[in-house]
Amino acid sequence: MTTDLPEADLEVKAADPGVRRDLASACLRLSSLLSAMGDTKESLSLAEKALTVLEPLDAGAAAPADIRREVVVAETAIGDLLSATGNTQGALEHRRKVVSTMETLIAVEPSDLNNIRQMGVAYQKLANSLGNPNYPNIGDYAPALEYLQRSGDVFRKAASL
Repeated sequence: MTTDLPEADLEVKAADPGVRRDLASACLRLSSLLSAMGDTKESLSLAEKALTVLEPLDAGAAAPADIRREVVVAETAIGDLLSATGNTQGALEHRRKVVSTMETLIAVEPSDLNNIRQMGVAYQKLANSLGNPNYPNIGDYAPALEYLQRSGDVFRKAASL
């Protein structure tokens, strides 16, 4: 199955931030569906398109938290799909970006349960890419254990709120 979303159309027609967000969301939903159907290549392409659509809205720490969370969703999807294809280094790169972004969001809103949950998941996924033998990983077990411990700490904090 191919999805024809020409890059030029994404750039020209998605100048409005709301339209960009809607388009990115649609790309991610379709990506998820294609992944469930086993079309990892096209799923990855759509997740990457979603990130491309969102990137102009993400001004780093100055960007609104909701935009940064949407970028995290796209980065997470890309990391998951790269991991599924065995591209562990690529997955690791996206995992690290997600952790960095989530640490910034947690610093600003430390009691936001959505942020806390996403932070815990981000640590788990990074740990998987670093050294979980049940996932494609780079064999870096000590940092993997450290991130799994951080994840546990984050979820314990969430349970106490």
